Amino acid sequence: MQIIHSSFILQVGLKIILFVSLCISQAFSQSFFETSIQKEGEYFSFLDKSDKPISKLGKWKTIQFLSENFARVESQKGKFLLNSNGTIYPLATSISELSLETKAFYIDYNLDKLQSFPVEILQYPNLEIVVLKGGEYEEQYVLDTIPQKINLLQNLWYLELTHCNIKYIPTEISELKNLQYLNLSNNLLQSLPETFSNLNQLRTLNFRFNEFNEIPKMIFQLDNLYYLSFRSNHLKVCPSEIAQLQNLKTLNLSYNKLETLPTEIGDLQNLKCFYLSDSRFVNFPIGILKLQNLEKIDLFDNNLSTFPVELFQLQKLKEIDLGMNKISYIPNDIRKLTSLESLSLMFNQISALPPTFKKLKNLKWINLDYNQFEVLPKVLCKSRELEALSFYANQLEQLPSCLRKLKSLERVQLGLNDFTTFPKPLIYLKNLKNLNFHENKIQSIPAEIGQLEKLEHLSIWGNLIQKESYHIIKEYLPNCIIKFELEH
Repeated sequence: MQIIHSSFILQVGLKIILFVSLCISQAFSQSFFETSIQKEGEYFSFLDKSDKPISKLGKWKTIQFLSENFARVESQKGKFLLNSNGTIYPLATSISELSLETKAFYIDYNLDKLQSFPVEILQYPNLEIVVLKGGEYEEQYVLDTIPQKINLLQNLWYLELTHCNIKYIPTEISELKNLQYLNLSNNLLQSLPETFSNLNQLRTLNFRFNEFNEIPKMIFQLDNLYYLSFRSNHLKVCPSEIAQLQNLKTLNLSYNKLETLPTEIGDLQNLKCFYLSDSRFVNFPIGILKLQNLEKIDLFDNNLSTFPVELFQLQKLKEIDLGMNKISYIPNDIRKLTSLESLSLMFNQISALPPTFKKLKNLKWINLDYNQFEVLPKVLCKSRELEALSFYANQLEQLPSCLRKLKSLERVQLGLNDFTTFPKPLIYLKNLKNLNFHENKIQSIPAEIGQLEKLEHLSIWGNLIQKESYHIIKEYLPNCIIKFELEH
């Protein structure tokens, strides 16, 4: 399975797994990270990463993941929003279902075809959660603004209005004193009301995919802010006042063509996750070196020609994304990143790993898709905690026999390489769940693959396997979903 940036949902039989970024919204103490759904008789229940039941989340007639924060669930008593802490909120998904007991209102405009803000909800002051997801096409769903009477919902703590073409935020929104989570992504906002700083309970603020040319100064007065995203706007500068947000743990400034960062960025000593994809730094921002508590940094698509050696000073780093750059060499000093768990270097020019790579004892995920490897480096066999390995679109022809030692491997992505035979070392990976081998030159699959009893998904389309063999392979793996051909 390919390791990717964004959240996604995988369905395997009756089991559905939600994967999300580790840097989750701070409005929640937990998320549905790698939570799965399992059907037992008439009811569905939640499982943790180890496939153990999560009792606090209960059993339900139906379950639907809506995000990393909420799942929609139903029982004989009605339908609810369930958060990852186990709290349930009586849910309405249409105007006609609203009542004084309703705590959550959720509308997906793609499904429900509403074309204006449902002002009727303003008559229900007990609402705590409002989610309106606009349509995919801008010309269909134009709300323009949020009603001024939004201030009637004084119990509101979670407000999400996305893909709604909102251009204007009324001053009255600043009267929502309990508001903790505000997501206005994928709109047309350029400015905020001066009173916006009154929302001093805000913890999560998401303005991704809007039209801001600068970060509004009133945001720097939101002392309790934990999560801030201005991803995909039109920022060219990050102001030094950003350092006032001392509680900030996640900052996303990706896809803004930033040319520099203020040295004061280093004053954000609580920052754990920093996203800077598609920036245009001439030099590595020196202020980052002071972020000694940083656990994740995203420098995807930054035109970097070398691995930033400055990162080796950040000893708490767990995740690094340096994909889509021009890196050809990994320095020996990578051994200093002993806390590293996830490393993505996809779309670079790397053909080897340094021998010191074996020092990364905590490494669990590695993505080297679209590089220039002709041989899978044996040094990876020392990373015994490795759970996911991705070498899609290289020039691999075989795997080292030592790979069998990686007993924790669950996901392997080796599509679009040059394998002519099925690599035998994979047969010994008894915990393997997902294996992708599409677009190679393999002619047959050995019967020994049946030893992979935990394998849930196998992709082998685009090889040289005869259709007459499909049923035999299926007999080897009766409980596995096998993709023999590319679906159109």
